[in-house]
Amino acid sequence: MENLFYAMLAVAVVSLISFVGVFVISINEKKLDNFLLVFISFAAGSILGAAYFNLLPEAMELVEGSISLGLV
Repeated sequence: MENLFYAMLAVAVVSLISFVGVFVISINEKKLDNFLLVFISFAAGSILGAAYFNLLPEAMELVEGSISLGLV
């Protein structure tokens, strides 16, 4: 029962955070352009970071020997 409570709480928090998008759309256009620039930059950085961390284990497999221990 406790896990159900935490799951419902997490869903509620994420849903409340998603309402930020509604408020961003309702502000004036100049502020909206500034917010969009920040959000797009954050999204691009997140995608690049995810791609880098996804390739990192495969790169470590290619490195043989004791040098791989020092890189991690």
